[in-house]
Formats: sequence, C-alpha cells, structure tokens
Amino acid sequence: MGNTLSEGASPMAISAMSNYTHFEKHELNRLRDQFKELAERHGNPLTISRSEMQEAIQAVGIVESDAEVLDRLFTMFDKTGDDAIYFREFIAGLFQK
Repeated sequence: MGNTLSEGASPMAISAMSNYTHFEKHELNRLRDQFKELAERHGNPLTISRSEMQEAIQAVGIVESDAEVLDRLFTMFDKTGDDAIYFREFIAGLFQK
C-alpha cells in the first residue's frame, strides 16, 4: 500500500478514512481537494512541504507568532520524516486523539 495522494484519496480510501475518523466523506473529499490544490503549486504534487503548510496557515489568518507551534505540528504530521506531508499523514495528524 503506497503513500501517494491518489492511493490515499481513492473513493475506497475516503470511505475507510470516514469510518475511522470523525470526518464525513464530503469533508474528506473537500480536504483532499484543498490538499491537492496546495500540493500542486510547487514541487511534489503528492505532498505539501513545510513552507506550503506555512503559506496555507497564513492564508487563513494564523499569525507568525504561532510559527513554533505550527513547526511542531508539521513535524508530528510528517510520520516518514521526509520533510513532506502526504494526504494520509495529514488526515492522521488531524485525527490524533
């Protein structure tokens, strides 16, 4: 089982994620679409980088003073340690209890 956006966001994978997480299928589809749009802007179209995450966070109004917290979040989400977040890592990070 790969860790690509396409494999991690297939209809079957979305259904499985919906059963496991608190997200509805339509919410996961919207998250996938937003993630994909952000990932396709620069570099690898299957992942978001630390700088792309910072760009997205700033776009929704989170201030620079929270940068250290956001940096820690990115590190927590990045389970493979490759300084990139795949969609599955992103959803898993959002769902952590």
